[in-house]
Amino acid sequence: MSKREGRESESGQVVPEPIQGKISVEPNPMPAAGNSPITLRWESGEETAELCVSEDGAPEKLIARNASGELQIEWIRPAVTYVFRLHSISEPRRLIDEVKFFRPIAGRITAQPNPIPLEAGSRTTLQWEITSPVAAEITLCEAGGEEKVVCRGKS
Repeated sequence: MSKREGRESESGQVVPEPIQGKISVEPNPMPAAGNSPITLRWESGEETAELCVSEDGAPEKLIARNASGELQIEWIRPAVTYVFRLHSISEPRRLIDEVKFFRPIAGRITAQPNPIPLEAGSRTTLQWEITSPVAAEITLCEAGGEEKVVCRGKS
């Protein structure tokens, strides 16, 4: 029995040898205002390994098949949890390593003038920015009443 196949336990069962390898994502965590791509790096002790991704718990999708490598990924969306997994392709297929990645949503809002004057008929300009491609809603609540949507959009 080769070391690659495994070793025999005291009970006589074959115990697979651990496969060495790692996976990393940079930057992780991504700054809330970041829009640049992420860099995924991996290496394994296998001749070939599979790099897969799961988005918010969905089934894994294969994104690369190689023992090691580096990949620039530009399709990361905000508010989605990504799990990148490195698997052996030898039988039995085993998880070598995994890393989780999340890009937060960031936004800001300004009002001019601020504070808003109490005079009747005064006007206020609202401006906002939010992580692309997410859209925002701005709601207004007067004197503890029900919230009303006054604006929607990306900026």
